[in-house]
Amino acid sequence: MTNQIIPGPCAPGRCPPPTEIVCIKTEKVYDFCFQVERRNNVCFSLPESCLPEMCVPNDAHHKVWCKIKEVNCEEISREPLSSGGGFFNVTFLITVKVWFKICKHKWFRGDFEEDGDEKEYDGGDYEEMEGEWKEREGLKHKCCKFWRTFSFTKTVTLCSPEGTETQCEIPSYSCGPCVLTQDHKVCCTFILCILVQAKAEVKLLVPAYGFCVPAECVEVSPEFPECPPENLFPPQCLPPVAGTKNE
Repeated sequence: MTNQIIPGPCAPGRCPPPTEIVCIKTEKVYDFCFQVERRNNVCFSLPESCLPEMCVPNDAHHKVWCKIKEVNCEEISREPLSSGGGFFNVTFLITVKVWFKICKHKWFRGDFEEDGDEKEYDGGDYEEMEGEWKEREGLKHKCCKFWRTFSFTKTVTLCSPEGTETQCEIPSYSCGPCVLTQDHKVCCTFILCILVQAKAEVKLLVPAYGFCVPAECVEVSPEFPECPPENLFPPQCLPPVAGTKNE
């Protein structure tokens, strides 16, 4: 099989000509776009259990952590463009579930990622206030922890003719900074990376080189233990140095 064609790049003008045209079943992407969405001053009311301890805004003894735990994005409507051509204004509903932790204390060590005290989201609002002031390394602290959810819509223009379906993904996101306000709210900035595509399963004609043939696997040799080991036998006793023998 010296002339076997294998996947990989080839030099410009050096790719061999296809040997056939085949019909394959695949997923075709009709349109694909991204957008960085920044949502400033998204505010949430503090739960009653957090008051009045957490109601002093921008106190030097307060610190707010937030973490996005889940993001959903789904199409809710579409309207065809007057120019036609299979283009639509597609509207998506984006829902963000956020975990908050607000602490009042005089020490700030570690970060939210290492806290490990988020509760599993069960579809409802989770609220907890540590009931008593606790001593830690001689300093008192008190924390309020709760879930919140917010939603917004995003409309984009896509080539999405009848028979296609849309897919919306948010692969990366960030939360913060956050501040406490006079009216007992926590307000944060959220940044989301939104990827949207229109796709459909189709049968497509493509030039081909025949079926793929597997190459021989590269075997990884195991690491063998030292054989024989360096210390195969107990060490030999050495004769005592003159004048040091116990008498």
